[in-house]
Amino acid sequence: MVMANNAKINHLFKADYFGEQALLKEEPRKATVRTVTSCVVLCVDRPTFVSILGPLESAMVTEKCSDGM
Repeated sequence: MVMANNAKINHLFKADYFGEQALLKEEPRKATVRTVTSCVVLCVDRPTFVSILGPLESAMVTEKCSDGM
């Protein structure tokens, strides 16, 4: 679940992603993600993220918007 100001603001599912805005814009993250079940996550540093996914920024924004976020 995604928390901001101690309130649940979203629930993530398989293949969802989070934290991309902080990595793309070099800004502090805006929420905390806590797992409610066991899961596997991929953790990447900013240089790796930008080199691999940076060019896909517009696609990520479009995908998030189509999900109603």
